[in-house]
Amino acid sequence: MKGLATDRVVIVGAGLAALYAALNLAPRPVLLISPDPIGEGASSVWAQGGVAAAMDPTDSAEAHARDTLRAGAGLVAPDIARLVTEEARDHILDLTRRGTAFDRTASGGYVMSREAAHSFARVVRVSGDKAGAEIMRALVAEVQACASVQVLDGVLATELEVAEGRVTGVHVARAVLEGSASCLIKAPAVLLA
Repeated sequence: MKGLATDRVVIVGAGLAALYAALNLAPRPVLLISPDPIGEGASSVWAQGGVAAAMDPTDSAEAHARDTLRAGAGLVAPDIARLVTEEARDHILDLTRRGTAFDRTASGGYVMSREAAHSFARVVRVSGDKAGAEIMRALVAEVQACASVQVLDGVLATELEVAEGRVTGVHVARAVLEGSASCLIKAPAVLLA
């Protein structure tokens, strides 16, 4: 089996989580592995609706966490709900800085809607229900312009390489050739996204 080594963090995937992670690791070198060209194969593009975050000054992350716990009916981990809702606003602001065209009011505020179990209007949208496609458009453009992110598309991760209980690499094969020979990419870190 052929193999190679890289000093880059290897990210397996090319959806919203993978692209966002790659950009947040910059300027650290990253190798993004995807079976399809970025922006074409990930299901993130199809995500509809919007993103919930306490953006209004009268709302709070604590209220958002309470609503999340109530809606989860015992299935939501309180610590995770608090962590996610505390960070949600900062991620919306970061995605905006990265070029996501969230719906805005004439005065520049975010257009928000109230949905499901939310006690506040806190769902930030893009053209109604196109949040996934717009966030992906913005992130793909930034990844393509980011010198520290290298994209290897047309390959599929088939297996993790583990030594002494630690992931040390990932096996990849051509995505279009069923049964194609795999290649091991040794890396200091592997992120499954």
